[in-house]
Amino acid sequence: MNHCAAQNPQKSAAHKNDIMIAIYTEICYTEAIMISLLTPAKAQLQLAENLRERRLAMGLTQAGLAARSGVALATLRKFERTGAASIETLLKLLTVVGGLEEVIKATTPIESEFSSIDEVIKADTKPKRKIGWRS
Repeated sequence: MNHCAAQNPQKSAAHKNDIMIAIYTEICYTEAIMISLLTPAKAQLQLAENLRERRLAMGLTQAGLAARSGVALATLRKFERTGAASIETLLKLLTVVGGLEEVIKATTPIESEFSSIDEVIKADTKPKRKIGWRS
């Protein structure tokens, strides 16, 4: 057992609490970055609309995009209408109309400021509060 903790258990508990707050803050900060106002259903429809606009800008018909991407025409039509498609289908379509690299980049893991609990503890450099009267 830590000698300092045995002498002052309240101080040890407070320090552990500070560490837990630091960990919680890091987790919340990381999760806050990932919060989106888009629901999955809205995102699907937006992806379908964006892909349709790219297809039209390229001058491609649905049949032309289906042939170039290897996606069945019925699958492409359903995707543009409902937003429903497999990831494989979406990736095949993005390969033709562009955007595949951006999707891969957007899903790259976010690096945390801390890689271990030891780094969180070392980063706990909050100045100690002085007790007593000011002069």
